[in-house]
Amino acid sequence: MPHIYAAIQNGQIVNIILANPSDSFDPSFTWIDITVYSPQPQIGWTTSDNVNFTAPGLPNDAYGNSVTFSTNGTTDTYLVNNNVSYAFPAGTAQAAVYLTIAIKENLAQFQTQIQAYIDGLYSLDLRFNLNAMYNLAVQAGNLPNRVAYITQLFAWAQAIVSYSASYVATVQAMTDPAIVAATSFNPASISVPNPNITPLAAIQINN
Repeated sequence: MPHIYAAIQNGQIVNIILANPSDSFDPSFTWIDITVYSPQPQIGWTTSDNVNFTAPGLPNDAYGNSVTFSTNGTTDTYLVNNNVSYAFPAGTAQAAVYLTIAIKENLAQFQTQIQAYIDGLYSLDLRFNLNAMYNLAVQAGNLPNRVAYITQLFAWAQAIVSYSASYVATVQAMTDPAIVAATSFNPASISVPNPNITPLAAIQINN
């Protein structure tokens, strides 16, 4: 049965033919058997190693980042913004790929945004100090109002955890990359508002 061969010249497919392995091939080109590749490389695709082939001209992702595609017949690789690569089984539908990329980009941004939100209100040192003050107040046993004051911070933190879990589940269930890209972290959606706890206010509570 004939195989599908790509003629490679200067790292680019310039022709595709059906031929038998025993046939004679023009020695002016490098000939690669691409029969098993899925999706199958086409004329104009490029390669640097005669194994992985990159398709030109893919549309940008839902966030406007450039996307390039390469395949080795087993794994399809999508490189986003010349920075982050995503691997899929060869032949995965492009619509499914773009949805997956949008969801992963959204959740990566969400993680960065919510961490920046928390750090902007309560630095790591501040959280450590408030936690130490809480533990000392509990151990003292006679500072219930100070304990109650600092406990508000823990309720806020738990609300952030609940919001984050809901946000992630919602984004992962989406089916349209454009809707994914339009969804972002919203501090107003956290059910418990920031209690504005400070060490100075806590230390002034002596009961």
